Amino acid sequence: MATDSITRARARIVQSPERIKRTIITMGTTAIEDKRTVALQESKARDLQAKITALFNIEKVRPLLIKLEAVY
Repeated sequence: MATDSITRARARIVQSPERIKRTIITMGTTAIEDKRTVALQESKARDLQAKITALFNIEKVRPLLIKLEAVY
């Protein structure tokens, strides 16, 4: 039983603290880059949604303009 506890404790000890530190730094950098990418994509999505809305509004108004042109 004592050897099992020792084995489990050794498994939890970090063998290479510098490697773990580099991994954490890399993960942090990746997270920051991913957040920027998401923000950029969300901005593009909002711009595209605004264009789609404008096009739908034009399509709604277009038949009315055609009728007005026919009158004049």
